[in-house]
Amino acid sequence: EKQNNILDGIAARFPAYDDNGNYDGEQILTINANGNVSEIFLDQRGSSFFAIGGRLFNKFAPNKNSGILAYGGIGTLHHKISIKFQDGDLPQLNDQLKEGYDRMSLGFAVNGFVGYLFMSKNRLLNFYAGFDYTQGWTKSLRKYNYDTQAPDNKVNTDILYGFRIGWILRLNKRSTQEFYYN
Repeated sequence: EKQNNILDGIAARFPAYDDNGNYDGEQILTINANGNVSEIFLDQRGSSFFAIGGRLFNKFAPNKNSGILAYGGIGTLHHKISIKFQDGDLPQLNDQLKEGYDRMSLGFAVNGFVGYLFMSKNRLLNFYAGFDYTQGWTKSLRKYNYDTQAPDNKVNTDILYGFRIGWILRLNKRSTQEFYYN
């Protein structure tokens, strides 16, 4: 069964193999302005901005700066398909025409995190780890999609989730102790 691709009307898909002959996904190929074959690379780009608030519950922790960390926020989610190519000029994918394929979307989003924060007393071993979840309700910023030959007016539900792990480098200065004698 054939899977659809946003560039099906202007490009062809072929199986790709590595140097050892092992299957390595698919290549998307098209003809450039010079009549040569060019490969097209699809990727995703995006960003999110949130105003967050949370709480540290210092249960099961060795000190008051460690414990279960929970926070959430509201903000925006923005994403699009990045279309890149090499090997010459592709008139069918110039900067203006790419906009008909990139599915650029923007919308309201919520974010949440639940995990554990550990801050050591020696200030060297400071880390956090936990589960991160983002849900966005995005709508296309483009008036028309070339591949579907129709406007995209629906609101999409975008869900992103995963595990977040981080190491914290503390840069705060230690307070000096001063003694006064009479």
